[in-house]
Amino acid sequence: MNFRIFTNSIVFAFLLPFLTFANPTITADHTILVSNYSFTPSELTIAPGETVAFINVEGLHNVNGITNTLTGVLFNNPEDFFIPEIDGSPIGVLMGEITFDQPGTYQYDCSIGFHAQLGMVGTIVVDAFTITDLLITDSIPDTSLPGIAFRTLLDSLLDSNGPLTLFLPNTSAVIEVGDLLNLNQFDLLAFVDLPSVLEYHVADGLWLADDLEAGMSLATIYGQNLTVAETGGVLQIDEASIISTNYLADNGVVHVIDKCLAPSDLPQATVWDIIKESDNHQLFEEAIINTELVDLLRAQNDLDPSLDLPGPFTLFAPTDDAFEAYSQQLGITTAELVAGQFVDDIVKAHIIGSKKQSTDLFNGQQLPSYFFEINQTNLITIIGDTIFVEGIPIQVADVQSYNGVVHVIDEIILPDLPALEGTCGTWKLLLEEEFGYYSEGWEGIFIDVRINGELISKESGFVNTNPSSFEFGVDEESVIDIVVNVDDVTDPFNNFFITPALNYKLYDPNNNLIYSSGESGELMSSVYGLDACGAPLSCGFVEIQMFDGFPNFTNGWDFGRINVDINDNFYRTIPFVYGEFQKAFIPTNNGDIIDFNYIPGVQSNEDSYVIYAPDGTLIASQASASEPPKSVLDLLICPEVTSVNNQSIELFTSIFPNPTSNELYIKSDIEILEVEIINAFGQRTYNATYDNMALDVANLGSGTYILKVQTVNGLEFHKFSVLQ
Repeated sequence: MNFRIFTNSIVFAFLLPFLTFANPTITADHTILVSNYSFTPSELTIAPGETVAFINVEGLHNVNGITNTLTGVLFNNPEDFFIPEIDGSPIGVLMGEITFDQPGTYQYDCSIGFHAQLGMVGTIVVDAFTITDLLITDSIPDTSLPGIAFRTLLDSLLDSNGPLTLFLPNTSAVIEVGDLLNLNQFDLLAFVDLPSVLEYHVADGLWLADDLEAGMSLATIYGQNLTVAETGGVLQIDEASIISTNYLADNGVVHVIDKCLAPSDLPQATVWDIIKESDNHQLFEEAIINTELVDLLRAQNDLDPSLDLPGPFTLFAPTDDAFEAYSQQLGITTAELVAGQFVDDIVKAHIIGSKKQSTDLFNGQQLPSYFFEINQTNLITIIGDTIFVEGIPIQVADVQSYNGVVHVIDEIILPDLPALEGTCGTWKLLLEEEFGYYSEGWEGIFIDVRINGELISKESGFVNTNPSSFEFGVDEESVIDIVVNVDDVTDPFNNFFITPALNYKLYDPNNNLIYSSGESGELMSSVYGLDACGAPLSCGFVEIQMFDGFPNFTNGWDFGRINVDINDNFYRTIPFVYGEFQKAFIPTNNGDIIDFNYIPGVQSNEDSYVIYAPDGTLIASQASASEPPKSVLDLLICPEVTSVNNQSIELFTSIFPNPTSNELYIKSDIEILEVEIINAFGQRTYNATYDNMALDVANLGSGTYILKVQTVNGLEFHKFSVLQ
C-alpha cells in the first residue's frame, strides 16, 4: 500500500455539488470528503491498485485504519493505514492519498475526541477479481464440475491475497475419480479427504506457463511439493498434462490439467481398488468379480455415518502365486478355480466385516467372515514379529483404504466347503446365458439351492464361463428347492430387469434332467419340493402351480406365500418371490389331508394358483378374474378324492381327446378370451395354434402339458398328455 500525505497543500474546490477541485496534484481514482463527524461517502468499493484521496473540508480530523476507537480492538484490515490529524478548510485540504493494493474490507474512523462515537466511521471494500470469481464465470472450458468443488471447499483460500497458482483438473478427470471412488458428483463433495486433495492442487506463488520448467518443485498449500516434468514437449504436473494455461485473476493464475492430483500420504481409494491396481492380485480380482462383490467392496463408509454403508472391511488378499499353488493342489487350472462353484466360499473366507490393522490383532483372536452364511472364522496367531491368519503369514500388512485395510498373504485360506457326495449322489446345476437376447448377464441374479429348507449354495453365472456348472451332494429322502432370486429381494420391481436370456437346468446323479426353467424366451421360475431319492409314497406328489397375473414386472406375489399343513401339522412355507409362474410338489400318502393357507402379498388381486392330484387331476382352482385367491383347506388326497367334481370346482370348459397326438378340442359354455399351453417345466409353449375350439398340438413333443384357459369368468387349467 502506498501513502502520499500532503499536510500543507490547499486544494481550491467547491464542496459537494457546488464544489470542484482545481489542484492538479490530486491523482486519486476516488475522493472521500472529511467533515465534522462524517466521511462522505462512508462506504466505498474500489478495485485493487486504485487510489483514494481524503479531502478535509471542515474541522480537525485524522484517518485511523489501525485500532477501532469505539472498541479498542485492532481493525485487522488487510493492511494498516493512518493519516495524521489536519485542519480542514472550506476550499478543501488534501490530507493524503492512499493506494489500496490488497483485496479485502478496510474499516477506519476518526480517533480525535468523540468523533467516532458521533458516527465518523467508514468502510472501503477493495473488490478484487479473484480465482474464485474466475471459476464462477465459467470462462475456463470443461471445468464447471471441478470448479464447483474448489469454490465450495477452498473459497476463502482462492479469495485471499495470494498470489496462487491453481492446477485445475478438467471435468473428465473428476468423473474418472468419481468412478474410481464409486461416488457421484454430490457424494464426492462430501468425500472425507477432498479438502486436502484440493489444497494439493494449489501452489504458492504466481507461476505463469512461461515460468514452468522441467525439474521444478512447487510448494503447495497442502504442504507437499508438486513436480514439474516435460514429456513430448508437453509440461506435466505430477504426471498430469497441462492442456490449457494462463487464466489470470488479480490474485493468481489457473492452468487446466487432464488428471486429478493426490498427495502421497492419503489412503488408496477402496479395498477393491487396492486389489484392482495390484499386479500381484489379478486372480483374486477375477475371483471377486465372479463372486459379484465389487460393489460391496467399493462402498465408502467414511463419508457419512447416516448413509449406513457396508464395511469397513479387512481383506486378507492372496497373491496370484497362492491361487496357482491351490489350483495345482486340486488338479485344475486357475481359470477353473476362479470360475468354479466354490469361488464364492473362497473369496468370502478372506473378507472380515471390520477394520483390523496389524496393531489390532492379537494371539488367539477369532475373526468371523463378513458373510455369516459360510460360517467361517479365521484364527490369528503371533510368533515373534510375524502375524499368521489360519497359519498363513502376513507378508505385507496395513495397506490403508477409505473403507478398510488390506493384508497380503501368499496362501489361500481354505473355507469349510460342503461335501459333493451324498447318499443320493452328486447333483448338478447348470446356469446358462442364451446369447442373442438383450441381457445384462447374471449380475445381481442368483439361484438359491436349498436342501430340506436350508440354503446350501447361492450360485450365479460367471462373466467368462457359459454355461457355469455347480455340483452338490444330496442325501436320500431330501427335498430340493431351486429358487430364483435377486440381489435386493426387498424390491420386487428389481425383477423387471431380469431378461429371458438366462436359464437353469438341474440334473440328478444319473444325468437325468429333473427340472429346467428359462428356455425358449421364458423368464426363469422357481421350483419347490423336488424329491431326491425319496422313499416310495402310497399316494404320490400333489402339484401346486402359482401364477402372477401382472407379468410386466414378474415380481411373483410381492412377498405373498402359501403355508402347507399335512394332517394338521405344519409342513412348509412356499414363497413366491420372483417370476410369473412357479411350481411346488407336496409328498402325500393315502388319506393325507392337506391345507393350503394363502397369505396375501401387496398385489393379492393379481395372484392365482391351482392344485393337481398325483394322477394329474385338477382338484382345486383359485384363479378368479375378479377377486384374490382364498385358502384351500381339508383336501383329502388318495383315494377318496380323484376328480374335480368332488371338490365342487365349477368348470365351464372341457378338453378331448386326452391324451392326444394331433388336435386338442375345447368345449366351452362361455366365451374364451385366451388359451395358453405350459409345458412340464412351467414354460409357455408357442408352437401350438388355436382355431376356434381346436388346438393344433402336432408339433409338441411327447409329454405332459397344462392348458391355461382365460374365460370371461376367470382362469381354468387342464392337464393333458401328448403322445407322438
